[in-house]
Amino acid sequence: MNLISVIIPLYNKVHYIERTLESVFAQSFDNYEIVVVNDASTDGSSNLVERIKNDKVTIVNHEENKGLSAARNTGIKHARGDIIALLDADDVWLTNHLEQLFFLVKEYPNASLFGSGWAEQFENGNVLPPKKSLNEKGLHFIVEDFFVANYFQPLVCPSAFAFRKGVIGHIGGFNEAITLGEDVDFYIRSNLEYTFAFYNEVSCLYTYSSENQITAAPIKDKVITDFDSYEAFVKKKPTLKKYLDRKRYFLSIQYKIQGHKERYRSLHKNIDPKNLSFKQHLLHRSPLGVLLFLKRIKMFLLGKKVRVTTF
Repeated sequence: MNLISVIIPLYNKVHYIERTLESVFAQSFDNYEIVVVNDASTDGSSNLVERIKNDKVTIVNHEENKGLSAARNTGIKHARGDIIALLDADDVWLTNHLEQLFFLVKEYPNASLFGSGWAEQFENGNVLPPKKSLNEKGLHFIVEDFFVANYFQPLVCPSAFAFRKGVIGHIGGFNEAITLGEDVDFYIRSNLEYTFAFYNEVSCLYTYSSENQITAAPIKDKVITDFDSYEAFVKKKPTLKKYLDRKRYFLSIQYKIQGHKERYRSLHKNIDPKNLSFKQHLLHRSPLGVLLFLKRIKMFLLGKKVRVTTF
């Protein structure tokens, strides 16, 4: 069965959802279905979807807001396809995205996880790809070590990620207790068990706006991945430790910027210093005022299509 099920969780994305759906309708590969899970939107988003007359679209409604993980899990339960392709309700695909994913499925039958290149699209229209730590060369390939490939910025964003539906039956779905960075937990569990195939060409645009920024909203009460629980797998997969520590670093900086000292210390204490770069060590020791100043500079440069990283 070649059907690809596109899962779109929807919660208050009235300014984006039509554009997102149009990017799916424009795909060169047309053997797909779209499952939109309306997670109790209150801004009219679901009304826009309901007015679209397209037989490929199924709408599933949550009576109450359950969060991104629950919406994805609901969509997967209703999916008829063998391949699950994730798409957030404010991101867009280029016309060849599903064609690339389908190519990977056929070219690499032993793989169960699939991804393609992505780039950030800013409100001023600028598009900027992430800084990758890939060792592999070529247009498409099996990723030798997913965790190494994610030491810098993420190799894939959720909207550029797909997997065989059978993966869910083995490792379970998205952790519904996690409310920040739900995809990270799923990436860890799935890549400890399965092979990842990658198409190294941008076919997905992540919308970088105030609604998407991790630092734009308070994170104190958010539930993050329990990185400590995965330390037990480091002996089997040593490269996982650096991946975990880089994720701890990123989140701990956000906690520091937002003034949550206890959470900052809780994450920071379990980081092996060898796994951070010199610049990352400097930021960890920097006072809050310096971090805020550097953040403003970073945002200014991003607007000019200049990426400054700590890697």
